[in-house]
Amino acid sequence: MTSEDTLAGWLRTLSRTALTRLLEERDLPASGAPVSVFAELARQLLAPASVSRALDCVTLPERVVLAEITAYAAEIHGPVEPAPEVSAHLRHQQATQSGLEPASRAVDRAELLDRIASGGEDGEEADRRVVAEAVLVRLADRALLLPPHGDLLTVPVLLHRRSAELQGYGRPLNPLLIDAFKAAEIHRIATALGLPEERTRDAAQHAIVETLSDPERVRALVADAPAEAHDLLAELVPGPPSLATHCFMSEYGHYAGPHSKFHFREQGSGDPGTDWLAERGMLVPVGTDLAELPYDVARALREGGTHRALPHAPQHVAR
Repeated sequence: MTSEDTLAGWLRTLSRTALTRLLEERDLPASGAPVSVFAELARQLLAPASVSRALDCVTLPERVVLAEITAYAAEIHGPVEPAPEVSAHLRHQQATQSGLEPASRAVDRAELLDRIASGGEDGEEADRRVVAEAVLVRLADRALLLPPHGDLLTVPVLLHRRSAELQGYGRPLNPLLIDAFKAAEIHRIATALGLPEERTRDAAQHAIVETLSDPERVRALVADAPAEAHDLLAELVPGPPSLATHCFMSEYGHYAGPHSKFHFREQGSGDPGTDWLAERGMLVPVGTDLAELPYDVARALREGGTHRALPHAPQHVAR
């Protein structure tokens, strides 16, 4: 029996009030017309657009628990390739999960709770376990934790594809560099990292990515960073990975379009830590006055997995 089948069976057990609340949250049925077949409702609930909509509404504790589930699943079953970047219109047309069965990536409930409980301060284990159990109940009510809700925990495939995002990571360095910079900026970053001079942009970028994908080299670089850079990394590494900054400027001036490239602002951002990280490719522009800490760098600097207390997300300010 597939996850879609078990979800359809669970939907049949819901009260009219609970079913209506769930479908209203997901803005379903997608067609706008009533759907009386539970199998079709289950298919729509598992579709990427519907799961993405639900994810936009989750609380921070729910997001942290989902991050733990997908991170644990990646350790056991291997990572799932991220979903390709597509337009919002196309995302709403998607209705399949590329053949990947959610139940094939199930994790053990007791082991997951042990992971979450052990991630806090001493003496907090019991409280964290109780909170996590309550969160699992809420996720089940929202069909983000799929039935059966027993010893094994299953979530929709899209959450596995967005596991890095759920864990507070940014995007991988290589595509960020491709999108952000032309050759001159790539060579500038390579020079700041102390890498040998390369004749082509591709070779220079390959050397940058190779360097910043090596945890030992990243940690060695950061060991020599100014105190301001350490303070900034303390905020960005646990996530979220975005920072408002005046370190970069669009090649077109103040406005950055969807395909804009960026230059380093010659006068810098005014913050030595931001400028130090940006010069070495550890902060990459992703929009007007917005930069991102790449996945590769954050992964190298994290300790102890994905556990976060996170009563609220830090508010990163312009630098």
